[in-house]
Amino acid sequence: MYTKKVLALVLAVVLIFALAVPVAGAAGLSISDIAAKYETYAYMSTDTEYLFANIIDAATFATVDALPEADLKADLAAAGYSEKAVKVTFDAAFAASYDLSVLGAKEYGYLTSDYGFYAIAVVKGAAAPAEPAPAPAIEVEPAPMPVVDVVEETAVVTKQSLTINGDPVSVVAAYNIKGNNYFKLRDVAVLITTFNASYNDTLKAIELTSKTAYVPDGSESKAAPTADAKATISNNAVYLDGADISDKLTVYKIDGSNYFKLRDFEDVLNLFDVEYDDATKTMQIIADGAPKPAAPEAPAEPAKEEPAKEAPAAPAAKTAADIVAGLTASEAGVGAGTKAFSFDTLAAAQPTIDALKAIGYTEDASGQGETTTQKANTYSTFDLSMFGVAGYTLYVYVA
Repeated sequence: MYTKKVLALVLAVVLIFALAVPVAGAAGLSISDIAAKYETYAYMSTDTEYLFANIIDAATFATVDALPEADLKADLAAAGYSEKAVKVTFDAAFAASYDLSVLGAKEYGYLTSDYGFYAIAVVKGAAAPAEPAPAPAIEVEPAPMPVVDVVEETAVVTKQSLTINGDPVSVVAAYNIKGNNYFKLRDVAVLITTFNASYNDTLKAIELTSKTAYVPDGSESKAAPTADAKATISNNAVYLDGADISDKLTVYKIDGSNYFKLRDFEDVLNLFDVEYDDATKTMQIIADGAPKPAAPEAPAEPAKEEPAKEAPAAPAAKTAADIVAGLTASEAGVGAGTKAFSFDTLAAAQPTIDALKAIGYTEDASGQGETTTQKANTYSTFDLSMFGVAGYTLYVYVA
């Protein structure tokens, strides 16, 4: 793992240095001559920046050949460079804090770590040319906006029943559009309460946040609709935990409110499970942690004798393979019986992790799935940020 951390450290520094602004060339020794002189220690060398470091044994992290720091600094000084203080110290856990954007003309910065890693970044090159005077503005009439036909669909009031965790729900706006059931987003959020739905007026976008209590805004339905309506495709983007998922959903707008396909809450958003009881024509929402709403009051009716009905068979218990069936394996070469899956954020992976915990899985903090078989009934996560890449890999034992 140390080898990966060193590589991640070097990659991070390379990315930062690649953004450095070129500055004026040096007098005396040229920067290319200095680079050639210390070529043994050069981890990275381009036309505009250089990175020199101790030669480190990857297995023991011991210094094999120390960078002649004093000589290098003397050559840089002779070339007209001065040292600039920057926050670039790495601690034993490789937590980094640095800002090389403060480097200016004829300046260099350096970084060290508790393992003896030493690097000096040098910025060189010609001074940036003066910006040309802006061209006179030319007034151009804006092109007319294209006319887009708005296609209306008929939204038929849903006749099927709905339950949440086994309890019936009646105060919810739901329509059937082209054979699929669509529910008013805020009505579902206020009933489930395990995710928040809000509107970002600046982005003109719907923002969904999982594992967060819903905050009502007063627009939730007070009664179920009784008449059919007209629906058009929503022009609002949809974000889940900060990621744009608009292209994965079909969202309709009815009377100014957004309606989501019920199945998308499970298949795309992974916010709760959806099942359908064909015998009773009932849509069933199964949500962890959701409250059980009180059944609506109804006028008393005389008791009717009905033939006993067999209770529907309980759904088969989920396995790890069932939980990850909808995900795409992201890596080859993991151990037998182990699968790896990529996520943009740890929050995005959390619903899958919670589902694994629900069937008895525990976290293996050693991250064995990275190179060999994950232990039975365990999962582990791997933070890719040490490679300069955002995201997480989730390893799951599925055999």
